[in-house]
Amino acid sequence: MLFSGPAPRLSSGTWTLLTPSKRRELDCRRSAPVSAASDAQQSSWDKAYQYQIDLRLVSLRGSVPSAWIDDFRGVMEGKGRISMSQRGQLFDIFKELSDPKKKNSAATADAVTLGDAWLGPAIARGLLQPIPEAKVARWWSSLYPHWRKLIQRDSLGHAAAEGQVWAAPYRWGATLIAFRKDLLLRNGGRPVQDWTDLLQPKLRGRLGFVDAPREFLGAAMRSLGLSMNEDISSGSCEATFADVQARVQQLHGQVRVFSNNEHVRALSGGDVWAIVGWSGDLLPLAARTPAVQVVCPASGTALWADLWAVPSQACHGSQGRGPSPLLPAWLEHGLQPQRAQRSKGLDHGASPLLLPGSAAPPPPGQACHSVAEGAALEAAEYGMADKHMPAEAVLERSEFLLPVSSRMMQTHSRLLAL
Repeated sequence: MLFSGPAPRLSSGTWTLLTPSKRRELDCRRSAPVSAASDAQQSSWDKAYQYQIDLRLVSLRGSVPSAWIDDFRGVMEGKGRISMSQRGQLFDIFKELSDPKKKNSAATADAVTLGDAWLGPAIARGLLQPIPEAKVARWWSSLYPHWRKLIQRDSLGHAAAEGQVWAAPYRWGATLIAFRKDLLLRNGGRPVQDWTDLLQPKLRGRLGFVDAPREFLGAAMRSLGLSMNEDISSGSCEATFADVQARVQQLHGQVRVFSNNEHVRALSGGDVWAIVGWSGDLLPLAARTPAVQVVCPASGTALWADLWAVPSQACHGSQGRGPSPLLPAWLEHGLQPQRAQRSKGLDHGASPLLLPGSAAPPPPGQACHSVAEGAALEAAEYGMADKHMPAEAVLERSEFLLPVSSRMMQTHSRLLAL
């Protein structure tokens, strides 16, 4: 069933998409004796069968399996049309949201891919609209509370417990660490299991880092036992500004390269012995390079998500306003349990249903795992339950990077002014 409630109605003069119950009623009436009056009524029903509703999507290239489109077309049984165009970078989609006059612009699509970091700025600039009736949808009830915390925002894009729903997740990943076992261990270094291990002397000038200041700052804060979303200037933080600043400078001294591409090549070539990067880059690298060990930091890490968001200029809904009536079915389609079962892990992004229900960060000062827990994690490939997915206990200590206040932003700028 595509819709859990009444069939969505289109603009005046068009036809109603039929629910299964309406279709059964139609079949019964068709089997009854036909009069001249009923001929006209049946003609209307035939037109309703023929009407095709459009769903237009713009996604990040490679983030949506092609099988999803084929499966959805099968579910539509020819009664709906879905099209998906792709963009190479999330920034390309974000930029297009401001240009509705461009041909086939993302600004007029029914839903677009946005990374969680882009959601707040897009809302604040008026580029998005809340997802209609999201909180009564079946897919909403399947999401764990931390997902809801991520996608409920106020009109300024800030996280709000009672805010409107501005997006629906369809895949997620994590920030991981990869290190060269052959080079690091052979030269007297120790295996990397947590953020503090990046500070070992053997990695000075031998560390690569993804070019993301918030991720870098988060790693420094995690190494002190702090949440990556901690407000250092709040007065309630266990560490002082000077403590965090010193740790940022110490970690910065270890880094040889900041890049979203070159850090992977530097590890492959042996120019660096460890890198911090995103799961979609590091897991495939480890799969083709036996000497590379992938780690999910034991104290928890940063999570990222790709989300479906509705442009403010979406125009395939009733009377040419809002998203297509097929959007609820598409969002439900991507969050079905069978899709989670097919997921191999974080290589290409995992189903939101595979993220544990609790994402609470460790209490300040308790970032390091116990000896017993450490032994269990080491047995599980340094915080990885298998080669594709971090251990559940580690994921429960991980967190999404939430939008920061203007005061926190100023504090972050001061910390990163190296």
